[in-house]
Amino acid sequence: MLVNFFKNRKGQALVELLIGVSIGALILGSSAGVIVSVVNSNSRVAKSKAATQLGQELIDDVRVLADKNWKSFYELSKGSTNHYYVATSTPLAAVLGDEVVTRNGVAYTRWFFVENVNRATSGDNIATSGGVIDPSTQKAVVRITWDNADGLTFTQFMTRHKNFVFHQSDWSQGINSSGTLIKSGSLYASTTGVNASTTGQLKLNGF
Repeated sequence: MLVNFFKNRKGQALVELLIGVSIGALILGSSAGVIVSVVNSNSRVAKSKAATQLGQELIDDVRVLADKNWKSFYELSKGSTNHYYVATSTPLAAVLGDEVVTRNGVAYTRWFFVENVNRATSGDNIATSGGVIDPSTQKAVVRITWDNADGLTFTQFMTRHKNFVFHQSDWSQGINSSGTLIKSGSLYASTTGVNASTTGQLKLNGF
């Protein structure tokens, strides 16, 4: 009877050992899944944070670009199919195409595009449809993508808020200018019966 008891205990111990190993394997497998999930989540957060910083950096550069030369900014081709990025040269310049920036081994692609802004015919509210084009406001949209993520979008309205005084007193170089002027000089488009040969003076012919 004593021999049979020990034989039964050996069999029971083996079963308990197998059960313990199985439970341990399940716990380890579950823990590994949780660890992988946490690591992946942290990686996604880190990439989104880097993308946010790059997107904000580009929108800031676009704002500087618009402030520096509104005419050039306004004349950029409009619409989401016209991608631009800002070349950090001196001065800043809008370059046609996409920019690829690598951070921590991840390649991010970023660009911006510009759209006209319409104002409601009554009041100054921005119109979602219809209205009249406001030449002093532009909508800038920044897009940044990476890996297989959906990407991020930043939208901001840029305005021409600086006033410049155009002062011209020298007309000595004569008729040789037409179209929009971005700085004063000594040229003019046309004249009739005016003598401008003397710097700082305009005289009617015959006087």
